[in-house]
Amino acid sequence: IPLARSRMQGYAAFANKIWNASRFALIHIDTELKSAKAIDRDDLSSVERWILSRLNETTRSVNKALSAFRFDEASNTLYQFFWHEFCDWYIEMVKPVLLDRHGTAQNKAKAKRVLLQVLDRSLRLLHPFMPFITEEIWQKLGGIEPSIMVTPYPVAEEVLEDREAERLISAVKAITTVVRNVRAERGFTPKDRFRLHVRADAPREATFLRDYSYLLVELARLSEVVINGEPPSGAHHDVVEGFAIAIEFPQKVVTPEQMERTQREIEKTRKELASLEARLANVEFIRNAPSAVVEQAQARHSELRARIEKLQQNQ
Repeated sequence: IPLARSRMQGYAAFANKIWNASRFALIHIDTELKSAKAIDRDDLSSVERWILSRLNETTRSVNKALSAFRFDEASNTLYQFFWHEFCDWYIEMVKPVLLDRHGTAQNKAKAKRVLLQVLDRSLRLLHPFMPFITEEIWQKLGGIEPSIMVTPYPVAEEVLEDREAERLISAVKAITTVVRNVRAERGFTPKDRFRLHVRADAPREATFLRDYSYLLVELARLSEVVINGEPPSGAHHDVVEGFAIAIEFPQKVVTPEQMERTQREIEKTRKELASLEARLANVEFIRNAPSAVVEQAQARHSELRARIEKLQQNQ
């Protein structure tokens, strides 16, 4: 079996991610598993319902993969959930509540209970694949059983499924990603904060965005989120998962260093574009390569051209 050093480094990085995320959780969790109160799902925030729904879907997918002896699919599903949903998004979303930047003491207590439950179930799901680190961390959670090895393996529960929470939080994630990308493309730094306008025609969606605008302020580093306001001329407009957004940029002073950095990025992108154009001009490549590969190269070609145009606008 081929052993790739880079893959081993990736697995080590994942173990480190599990350890650091668990350490963050343990700093804030003040209740042991054996004495934790049951979670009233009807009293949870959209963020909490979202992460429990995503964990439930992950649990369903992992059990299905294990039943089919697809251990590769099961491990990859857990990797994607823990790293990209639990660590990259959920922990960042819950920080404002845990660090007393948003919400009440009651909100904080609920956030701690959900964090404990999600970490517990995640560790139990991961245990067959990473037994030692999950056992070490789980022992710190104060469970009733003497070992994680004898705890029940999680199964999906229909009551935890919440497609509406998934849809709304997915929109928050997508809007955040767009704002971050546009900020970088225009040469702004994370220190530069600006106003975001969001159009929500449905009353329920407008209420959600008002209640959870703090997430966008925190995650996308904004000064303010305006719901259904009138954006000024010159704002950057986009449509993200059905929501029309407009980013109101401040007057920007471009320093020589920023201009030089932008020029280097343009030259780097042009070099990749030239290489790709030569590849697409090769008749043998077009004739022999799988159609999916050719389409991917053509799509990348369009992306690079668009990126150069955006970078040139920043000069």
